[in-house]
Amino acid sequence: MRVVAGIDGGGTKTECMLACLKTGKTVTVTGAGCNPLITGYERLAQTVRALLEEALREMALSFGAIQAICLGVAGAGRPQEQEQVDTAVRAMLAKEGIGPNVPCLVLHDADIALRGALAPEQKAGIIAIAGTGSVAYGVDAGGKRYRSGGWGHLLGDEGSGYAIGLAGLQAVCRAYDRRGEQTLLTRTVLELCQLADPQELIPYLYTNSLEKSEIARFAKLVIEAAEARDHVSIGILTKAADELILHIESLRVQMQGHADGEEHYPVVVAGSIFAHSPFIKERFAEQITVRKLGVFQEPYGSPVEGAVRIAKELAGADGGEETEHA
Repeated sequence: MRVVAGIDGGGTKTECMLACLKTGKTVTVTGAGCNPLITGYERLAQTVRALLEEALREMALSFGAIQAICLGVAGAGRPQEQEQVDTAVRAMLAKEGIGPNVPCLVLHDADIALRGALAPEQKAGIIAIAGTGSVAYGVDAGGKRYRSGGWGHLLGDEGSGYAIGLAGLQAVCRAYDRRGEQTLLTRTVLELCQLADPQELIPYLYTNSLEKSEIARFAKLVIEAAEARDHVSIGILTKAADELILHIESLRVQMQGHADGEEHYPVVVAGSIFAHSPFIKERFAEQITVRKLGVFQEPYGSPVEGAVRIAKELAGADGGEETEHA
C-alpha cells in the first residue's frame, strides 16, 4: 500500500494524516505542537517522526510506504525557516530509509489551511486563522501569495486565543483595581487557577513562566462569559473579531495593488477561536459582507486535509478520490 502524509504543525498541537493513494482511506493522529521557534528544529523532527510512526502502525505499514510528504508549520513563514525545517525533517527521514527521491515540501501552516478550506476547483481565496496565534493569508488568481499578521504574540497575534486570554486576565486586574467594569471573569479565572484573590495572579503568572498556549486557554473563559452576557467579555470578543477583519482589509489592499480582476474572493476561516466562538465567527462573516471584502463561505476541509491534497500532487496523484476516514 502506498500512502502520502500531510502534517499540520501548529503552536499547540500537530496533526498527521496518512492517505492511501489507491483507496483514499485515511488515518489521523495528533501530538504536541511543533512551532520550531518554540520547540526548536530537532524536537519538531522528533514530533513528526513519532506521529508518522504511530499513523503507519495503525495502517500496518513501514516508512517505505510513504510516497510524498507535505508539512504546514506554524513559525515557518519565511524561506530560511522552511529550509531549516526541511533540513531537520530530511535528516530524520533519511534515518528511516526515506531518500531525497521522495518529495517533501515545507510550507507555512496558512498555506495548507487555505488549500484545505477552499473547494478543489477554487484556486484563489483568503483565509483568516485564529488559534493560539493569528494570521491572514491570501492567494490571487495568478498564484501570488499575500500575508497579514503572523507576527507572534509579542508583536501581534491580534484576535488570537493568546490575545483574548491575555485581555481576559487584564480585565480581571482592572476590575480589582476599580479601573474597569466588574466581570464574571474574576470568579472563573480564580476558580480555574485555584486562587483566592486576583493579586495571587502575580506570582501565578510570573513565577510559573506560562507559555503562550497556557495563556490562550483563558480564551475559553472569555468565550463562556460572553455567552453568559458578560459585557466585558463581549467587548473583548468584539475587538478580537474586528482585529481579524483588519487583517482581511490589509490583504485586500495588497491584492488590489496587483489587480487580477477578481473582486469576489472566497473568504474562509480556520482555527480554534472560530470553531469555539460563534460570536466571533458571526461578526467576522457579517463584516466581510458589510465591508465588501469578499464572499464568506464555510471551510471545505481542514488544514491537514489541505496538506494531504498537496502531498498527492507531489506524488503525481490527482487527489480527486473521496477519502474514507479511519
